[in-house]
Amino acid sequence: MCGLLCTLAETWSEHTDRSPPDRAGRPAAAPDAWLVIAYLGSLAVLLVSAFWSTNSFTGAVVRSFTTDNVVRVLTDPVFRTATVRTVAVALAVTLICAVLAVPLALYMAKIASPAVRLMLAVAVTTPLWASYLVKAYAWRMMFSPRVRCPGRPATRRATGLPPPS
Repeated sequence: MCGLLCTLAETWSEHTDRSPPDRAGRPAAAPDAWLVIAYLGSLAVLLVSAFWSTNSFTGAVVRSFTTDNVVRVLTDPVFRTATVRTVAVALAVTLICAVLAVPLALYMAKIASPAVRLMLAVAVTTPLWASYLVKAYAWRMMFSPRVRCPGRPATRRATGLPPPS
């Protein structure tokens, strides 16, 4: 009568009732703590730098406390619109990811066979490697002796471009 939801709930309760206490995560606690500290430290630097200003002539950062940036974000329509859109997109992406990821993770962890679990893990993580793959090929092409790149001295001599100053 309750269908798929009851089946998932029963499967979940069967697995959680029989699971031994988790002690496998303890060795990773120290590296995880450093990652959390680095992340929170980056956020703190970002927050502090929001209260600094820039020199209008040189563009150099002036490390004196000012609330001008915050006031500008709240009062200037351009910055307010950009901020609202950014926050809205971030919330939408977070919500969509949670709606898609939580059921998939539960399925992978509790129901899927090992072969299907491996296939789904590869399918989920493969897009994360795409940017690294593009960067690797770009670096390979830039440093390949057979490829002509505008920034390399041999290419500049062959095309008659002056050397970079």
